[in-house]
Amino acid sequence: MTSLLSEHRKKLLASFRLNDPATVWDLSPHAKKDLWTFDQMIAVMAKNGFVNKAFKLYQSMKKAGVKPGAGTFMWLLMACARAPADTGGAYIPRCYYVLDEMTKFHVSPTIQHFNFILQTCSNFRDIARAEDVLTIMQQHKVTPDVNSYTSLLKASSASVSKLLHFWGRLKAEVAPDIRAYNTFLSTLKDSSNPMLCLRVYKEMKDTGMQPDKHTMSIILDVLVKEGQIQEAASVLDECIRSASVGIDTQLANKLISVASRLNSMDKLVKVLELMKLKSIPYDDATYEALIAAYGRLGAVDLSFRTYRVFKAERPKSLSIRTFTGLLLACRQSSRLDLLKAIEEDMRLSRVEPDGIFLKIRGELLHRLSESSQ
Repeated sequence: MTSLLSEHRKKLLASFRLNDPATVWDLSPHAKKDLWTFDQMIAVMAKNGFVNKAFKLYQSMKKAGVKPGAGTFMWLLMACARAPADTGGAYIPRCYYVLDEMTKFHVSPTIQHFNFILQTCSNFRDIARAEDVLTIMQQHKVTPDVNSYTSLLKASSASVSKLLHFWGRLKAEVAPDIRAYNTFLSTLKDSSNPMLCLRVYKEMKDTGMQPDKHTMSIILDVLVKEGQIQEAASVLDECIRSASVGIDTQLANKLISVASRLNSMDKLVKVLELMKLKSIPYDDATYEALIAAYGRLGAVDLSFRTYRVFKAERPKSLSIRTFTGLLLACRQSSRLDLLKAIEEDMRLSRVEPDGIFLKIRGELLHRLSESSQ
């Protein structure tokens, strides 16, 4: 019997390391009823955001007479923090329940416990409850850290005044890190404060802090939206030069778009060379961005070549954006003869035209009509 329990314990630890919730759930009826085992099972559920299963295990734990520890409550709060965002904040009350349970079992909450609660509030943009948690922290004499304030910034997305208030407190009490800056910049961008976003970005650089891929992605969005294309070109050049940025596929896609808006094949080639050098994979958006970029630059052959590769590798991913990019290539290069082939491929791919596609198509047909007269 001892060897059987030991084997279950080994499998449980392996499933914990592999982050495999299904294995844990299958093992739970046979697992030894001790704190370590319950904590490991709850942990795997928590890491996957399976809130109900994590709390069900917690109830089983109490029923088995096993006293929870600080780690148990940490995992329960992590489960709430990792819950799907479409639950509308339904799991925030669970956090309060956990705090009540901690009091009942004489476990003092730490900054890590509170940060998971604040993260849960921020995920659902619930600033009222986040501020309430801040008050509870003060009652427990727990001082907010940079992670606490980062969650408060995210939770303040609907209120610029609160956002600026917590940013001021963060700067006064704790030095912001890159994640805090990115959260602040992203929230400013989403709350339609582009110029303040750009000022904070400059302030960040003046402190000597190096932007990362998330920073650059946010700033590119702002600059492109504001029509500051030359400034976006400087960011593009910095991304190519700086090893600290750590470009990924999402950022590379934006750089491709910026290069095409700059009407610069040279910059586009540099972005593609960097992607190759860093082994950055293409996704659907990369192919679509490239097709459109080549189209804007008048490189119709490259646009259609990229399309053929995309079609061969991911035929089910073709969308109206794909064909609109091809249409741009036709417009820029005056290759009106390709219009029929594009429409035939759209029909075979069962892609319906949208307003933008029809507008560009109308321009092409008008040109065709004029050239035939």
